Amino acid sequence: MSFTVKHELVKRDGKIRFRKFSEKGYEHFNIRLYIEGPIEQVEYVEYELHPTFKDTNRIIRKRAGGFPLNIWTWGEFDIIVTIHPISGDREQIIYPLKFGADLPADSAKYIDETPGKNKVYA
Repeated sequence: MSFTVKHELVKRDGKIRFRKFSEKGYEHFNIRLYIEGPIEQVEYVEYELHPTFKDTNRIIRKRAGGFPLNIWTWGEFDIIVTIHPISGDREQIIYPLKFGADLPADSAKYIDETPGKNKVYA
């Protein structure tokens, strides 16, 4: 079987979502990870995130949307994605999460979802 891991910046009302988890912290972006390929043959997908994440190992059993996982992150890092087909075989992919080049310079393209802010930049 052949699978591909992909990601996208999650948007709300066409704007890239971000938030800060502390006043002087980094801007964290909402990223959706998913797989493409013969997903009807997959039982579940396991995502192993950077060790700084709480719950570094995430198991997704929801097939719709390609076993999607949404995370908030400020940094780029490698994700180990293990695909568990119904057949019992496994496929492991090391996915380099890189999204910096996807971030536009135009501040109007972002929405601040920091709790208490909910500000659209214009």
